[in-house]
Amino acid sequence: MATIAECAEHLFIDERTFKRHLDEGNITRKARAGYEIDEVRREYLDHMKKVASGRANETSAERVAAGTRKDDAIAERYELEVAQKKGELLPRDEVIAGLSSVFGRVRARLLAIPTKLAPAVHGMGAIHEIQEKLSDAVNEALEELAGTIIVGVSEDPAEPKGR
Repeated sequence: MATIAECAEHLFIDERTFKRHLDEGNITRKARAGYEIDEVRREYLDHMKKVASGRANETSAERVAAGTRKDDAIAERYELEVAQKKGELLPRDEVIAGLSSVFGRVRARLLAIPTKLAPAVHGMGAIHEIQEKLSDAVNEALEELAGTIIVGVSEDPAEPKGR
């Protein structure tokens, strides 16, 4: 069994540095003159290996948490790959392009209604007749747009392409 002074001398450090390692938990604190030189050397070398690998300040819980985050990221990556292969995940650019095309078509169709109906409703006197004519035109436009297929995104080999 060795004292703090003997352990410090064996490790080629001063007593103050040895005590700092005790305080930081790098070396297990023992009763007076109760240090086993081989055990102290092993703990000191383990600490120095951690310092050399950049993990000196990393706690066990932090290492476990980092490992868990890594495992979660790997699992998520594989889940995304499987979803993509199953056709459940669509490329963002294709979806945006397809939806932009559809919204442009909806906009054009709806903006055409006033031009198309203005002459027809101009001579109508009764509001309910005008409302009925407008409702018919809106419903007609909605029925036409309901059949829209987003080419490249909602394609099904059995369905005809681009309406």
